[in-house]
Amino acid sequence: MLTILDLNHRIFAGGRYMDILKSVLTALENHTGEWISGGKLADQFDVSRNTIWRAMNNLIAAGYPIESVTGRGYRLSSGKDVLSETGIKLNLKRPDAYEFDCRGTVDSTNRILKELARDGAPSGTVIVADSQLKGRGRFGRTFHSPPGTGIYFSFLLRPEAYHVPVNILPAIAAVATSEGIREVFGIKNGIKWVNDIYIDDRKVAGILTEAEIDLETGSQAYVVVGIGINVYAPLQSFPEEIKNIAGTVLDGEPRPNGRNRLIAAILNKWDYYSAVENIDECSRLFRERSILKGRDVQVTIGRTTYPASVIDCDDKFQLIVEQIDGTRQILSCGEVTLSL
Repeated sequence: MLTILDLNHRIFAGGRYMDILKSVLTALENHTGEWISGGKLADQFDVSRNTIWRAMNNLIAAGYPIESVTGRGYRLSSGKDVLSETGIKLNLKRPDAYEFDCRGTVDSTNRILKELARDGAPSGTVIVADSQLKGRGRFGRTFHSPPGTGIYFSFLLRPEAYHVPVNILPAIAAVATSEGIREVFGIKNGIKWVNDIYIDDRKVAGILTEAEIDLETGSQAYVVVGIGINVYAPLQSFPEEIKNIAGTVLDGEPRPNGRNRLIAAILNKWDYYSAVENIDECSRLFRERSILKGRDVQVTIGRTTYPASVIDCDDKFQLIVEQIDGTRQILSCGEVTLSL
């Protein structure tokens, strides 16, 4: 049996083999639950049957639920969505830009990555988990992170990895997540300022961005961006305190490779929208996707909370609100809660 280290070396040592592996996986996904002969795949991709056999073994070693029967060929079993480094990298436009550590159950991907960052982990380090015991959201809230149904990952940014103001990184992450969901699953969604993703007025994703200062220089030492997404309905219902506001991206059975493709799509979108030349486009999408425009909210800044109505977002990702007395404010930080 190939180890994951052997697998990664063989897959990414040569672009041609990576292309074949990606093509084989795509063919299986397009015919999930159906048998495809190795000979047909070999003819389709102009390779030997032995190459197809090796590709299948590599995918199986990476965790893909692929069955093989002599005389029938191969098929990808439906109803399973396995997270794997290989599945993510096969869908990345810049696979060498990221270093993945895929785990089962952890306490918090953000906590683990911050610890690694303090020990010198490079920009582009990504921690992916199948579940979290202590998933966190903004302002110390918990983020429900059950196994097998969601995406929970954090990626590390050193100052050389971004060239935009650090305060807009959460908004860029929101646009990347929104766009990733649309690209992979074709599902429209909205952004609740500053970085929650909503579908049909239910929260399906949250983003927690944390930074640490280098005390000697006074500059950012690193930024950790953590993203949690409810892709499928949990096996048990959502906890009582969030069951009326939490939602999922998809209904029904898991889609093979769905979570891997979504993580890759979000990172691809991040690479694009965090580039300085694309910030205006990112800002436009952020404003267009806002679910708050024209709605009544409760604004909380520090210990002060007051009612307001949302006018719009500006081109700097700030929220424009109007208080009851007609006074307008531009918010660059704080918390906004929809008034029911």
